[in-house]
Amino acid sequence: MPPIIRYRHLLRIASKSHQHRYFSTTQFCFKDAGAKEELLSDQRLQAMVAELEKSNIKQNKDVLLESIETFKPDTEVLHSDELDKLFTLFDKSFSVRQLVDYSAVHKLPRHKRKKRQLIDGIIKKHWGIQTTEEFDAARQKEAIERRRDTVRESFPATFQQMFFIIGSNGDTIRNIEENYQVLITIDVDKKEYTVEGLSKAVAQAKEEILTHLNILQEEMNLPDETKENSQLKNEVNESLVDISKLTGSFITLDKDKFSLASTSTENLSNAKRLLSLMLTEMNATSKKALDTANHTIVHKNMEFTVLPIQDSLSMPYYDKKLDWNKLEYNNKDEQDDYMVLNGQEMVGSIDNIKNLLLKPLNTNDTISMEARFGKLLFQDTNSKLPATGNTTNLTSLFKNRTLFLNSIPPRKLTAPYIPITQGLDGGFHQRTIQLEYVNQSLLINYNNENLDLKRLLVEFLIQEDGNLNIKKITAEKNRSVVDILGLYGNVDVRLMAKQYLDYTKNTTNLEELIDQCKLISYSEISAPKQKHILNENLILSDISFINKKRYLFEDGLISVNHIEQQDKKVKRTEMMVTSVEPQTLDTIESIERWPSFTNILKNIARKWVYSN
Repeated sequence: MPPIIRYRHLLRIASKSHQHRYFSTTQFCFKDAGAKEELLSDQRLQAMVAELEKSNIKQNKDVLLESIETFKPDTEVLHSDELDKLFTLFDKSFSVRQLVDYSAVHKLPRHKRKKRQLIDGIIKKHWGIQTTEEFDAARQKEAIERRRDTVRESFPATFQQMFFIIGSNGDTIRNIEENYQVLITIDVDKKEYTVEGLSKAVAQAKEEILTHLNILQEEMNLPDETKENSQLKNEVNESLVDISKLTGSFITLDKDKFSLASTSTENLSNAKRLLSLMLTEMNATSKKALDTANHTIVHKNMEFTVLPIQDSLSMPYYDKKLDWNKLEYNNKDEQDDYMVLNGQEMVGSIDNIKNLLLKPLNTNDTISMEARFGKLLFQDTNSKLPATGNTTNLTSLFKNRTLFLNSIPPRKLTAPYIPITQGLDGGFHQRTIQLEYVNQSLLINYNNENLDLKRLLVEFLIQEDGNLNIKKITAEKNRSVVDILGLYGNVDVRLMAKQYLDYTKNTTNLEELIDQCKLISYSEISAPKQKHILNENLILSDISFINKKRYLFEDGLISVNHIEQQDKKVKRTEMMVTSVEPQTLDTIESIERWPSFTNILKNIARKWVYSN
């Protein structure tokens, strides 16, 4: 007698004739009613039944696993009564067989275990659930064990070593504490640091600390111009804290020598670079500050009020702590009675400044012209300034350091100007990176200033995908800067003329420099700090990320630039006017466009009024 096979009624190929209804008249819709139905063999039927049963068992196990997982609490610590309720719920909801299956899937011990033991294994061992009493007892036991094994060791350390143990903004000491679960205390007065924690962790933390104390050192002489100037020496000394943080190097001044210490040659070299730049900008060397003006123009009948000013966001780190003042102009005289400060030369009209501006330059070369708007600040060194004054008082006020601070333009000032269209140099909005290099002879300890290349400007255009494209490369032979105080009684203006060569389309000698510039993040770029280019040694002096809004007005490109300076940690906004050919935005032949350029400056100065 053949075996009885379950589910045969589900697997049989129907032997009866059925009526079929089709919605097509093709030949494939007709069926031979006399054809015999084929019956499957018993062996084939048994295999198919086994597959159905296997699938059914797997489905049941999946449902079981999901059901048990729904009982898992959100927290691993429960009160005793809550844990008892969970045990009871498990006991009533699942059979021993189901608990064994769950334990098998998760590889839990289950041999000869009772139901209570199975539940305990799932809840406590597998899920890690414990009562508050058990949790508190475990913590107390751990605390006792930690106290038994806790050690506290102190080690001597110099200020220099403490600097590197703490790290940038405390990152180093914080990371060591977190990684080894220790507590590190710095005692400046005792010149020591203490490490507290488990004995093994303390030993590991100590070894980690020592890896941060492989220190390289160099010395630099204080410039002679600063040695006898106690006030300037103090100002330089106070700036060393900020430059140390910025460079990750420990810099001190003692006995007219700078001591520079760092944990890498790269950081040490960068510290020397920024220190040299800072000393030059602070007029602490025999060199002129890189942004100093050749002349200052004032109105013959100027009247003003002296006001203190401080803008920590817009000022470099070495200027933030100094006392600065600006002039608020009391008269709005538009008569053309301008003169050179500290000189006998009368200028007359603003239009006549061109000869003074171009005097240091070779006008046979390409000349560009640009202007910025803000306030020319002067440093207060004695706190005995007059509250008000006129043109005759200016000489005494501007005998010390000056700083041109760019100002945010009044809100509606740009309304009449036409935004640049998309088809012209990329359109209205632009984000660029400017790298500025200066010849090392313009800094401390270098003497030759008769150079064919004094500065190099490399500007990248940042694409939407983050790639960098060359926008402009100019090699600057010379520059001339003239500051105008109180143009129409509203704003100070800085005029700048540059004698330059354009290398934008001829980058043969600059390919290596360009290839080494890599964008690291939204506001950080890696670039060579020093480079031998065009037979000159150049030092990186500034990195600026610039978001531009650009307008055209007559022959002027007007840009409102939001700037972040990477090395100086400065954020500022400036309005800049560049003399250009309107169809191409080319800066050549700027001298011929001088009348149009000065008209734009006057137009802006008249409207430079902040409404209440």
